[in-house]
Amino acid sequence: MGIRYSDGPIVYAPIRCDTSANMRGDIDAVLLACNWTHVRAVSNGFVYRCTSPDGLVMKLLVQDQGSSGFAGPWLIFQPMSDDEAFVGGAYTILWGNAAYATRGYEMVANQCQMFLALRGQSYGGVVVGDDSYSFACGIPALPVSESSTCQTGPNPILVFQLFWACGNVNPGLEDFRSGAACAAYDRCLNRTFFSAFVDGAEPSTLRIFPFCSADNVDSPTGVKPATLKYGTGAPLYLEAFLGWQWQIQGELWDAFQSTATVGTLGNVQSFTDIGQGGQTITINAVPWNDNPTGVNPHPVGGGTGTYFTQFWLLTDKPSGFGIGNYQF
Repeated sequence: MGIRYSDGPIVYAPIRCDTSANMRGDIDAVLLACNWTHVRAVSNGFVYRCTSPDGLVMKLLVQDQGSSGFAGPWLIFQPMSDDEAFVGGAYTILWGNAAYATRGYEMVANQCQMFLALRGQSYGGVVVGDDSYSFACGIPALPVSESSTCQTGPNPILVFQLFWACGNVNPGLEDFRSGAACAAYDRCLNRTFFSAFVDGAEPSTLRIFPFCSADNVDSPTGVKPATLKYGTGAPLYLEAFLGWQWQIQGELWDAFQSTATVGTLGNVQSFTDIGQGGQTITINAVPWNDNPTGVNPHPVGGGTGTYFTQFWLLTDKPSGFGIGNYQF
């Protein structure tokens, strides 16, 4: 199994959304427990700062700005660089809607990334005209073989800023709750910042990279390749590589992929991993997407939400910690 462990606090918690105050308070408690800090208070919210184990930094605004959509009022989540020279889109998350309040949200966070989504929902609309039930952001991990802020290779660069964000702000927009690629997102590497909110779509969007066969590379039909599995149908467990423009830029912390759907939303499962030092690591993880059998199901690749892989997040700090175990 390939996982990049942060060795920091991880919190998996329910988030109320019956009132703005309850929702903001629950989110604040999770972020502070994961060592995010308040940069400053704003009206009905905070600007937070998080720092990755590699020493990279980003900020996040969480605020009730009094805005609302067809389905109800929103909280705003807005990522930004540490110097606030680059400010991403204003991602909307619904609160106060009765259909949402009966379920509530679930949130997984660590010291440098957070995932928030409506419980039991990975795709499709809940109310007509507005989804706004999923948001995620963070700072990915640089390769462990490199120095904390230096990439090696044919074109090495010094990395001093790296962050991303995504959400399903409009009906039908894919993000990491529903699949491997994102339609509404921001991404930043050093002083190169791109926002799909402002700049529109690009050929290769923010995504988690799968592990697929290239058998159909010459296929004129454009059929998507299926993920690789064992002959028995058992999945491979792989790193959650993250990137854009056909390039891997880093790896999500405390996360992994399975090349088959082996879990359901909200159900924590236990796994065993072997660390680089040979030690046994027991981990608990929850799937962040599932296999929506009612939406274009595929006998090999799964539903549209998990055509390539199922994405998992650790729910607490694992026992027998090791920096990572890489499977290529």
